[in-house]
Amino acid sequence: MADMASISTWIDDFGPVREDSNKVTEEDVQRVQAQSKQAKQVAQQIKKDKAINNQLAKFLWILMQKIENEELIKAIVSTFFKTTDQRNQITYLRKDINTYVVIGFFVPFFLKEAEDLKIMPFYDKLGVKTAWASLEKYIVYLWKVSEVYHDNIPIDQWPLITLIILIAQTRIPKYQAIGYEELKQNTMEILYWWKNKK
Repeated sequence: MADMASISTWIDDFGPVREDSNKVTEEDVQRVQAQSKQAKQVAQQIKKDKAINNQLAKFLWILMQKIENEELIKAIVSTFFKTTDQRNQITYLRKDINTYVVIGFFVPFFLKEAEDLKIMPFYDKLGVKTAWASLEKYIVYLWKVSEVYHDNIPIDQWPLITLIILIAQTRIPKYQAIGYEELKQNTMEILYWWKNKK
């Protein structure tokens, strides 16, 4: 049978006994208030994120309704929904996409829809309003979108270049009559120039 000294030592291991377990300290009140404030902020952020996601989803829905070029749709899928592992060259479907980047590729050509859905603030400072005017402005704008919204998941180079070319052929007036190979050469030159400029 254990002696009283060892039982007392064992009980002391649990820490000191509170004098009044019903007593609430000022620290307890402040801690609960801080936790409550944080919980409200998180709830507000979730609500805001949900509203933004709904607006982005509406823009994507409008976009899919307005794109009639099958090659462009295939290029979107290849660029944003597939990725190739460089080690073994196996292509995988992505579980999710970077919505801000995908939408960013098309906002310059659907400014009114973006304004109506209140998503322009995400792209305003990146040169979105003039990006539709030329291939150079469009590519510079895409670099800025990538810098701001990239999620560090690599995009395969050739599907990306193909997508840029198809967008230019279908959306930038000056390039609609230019052939694929010439547009590819222009795109590569601008990409190379911009990359080296940085």
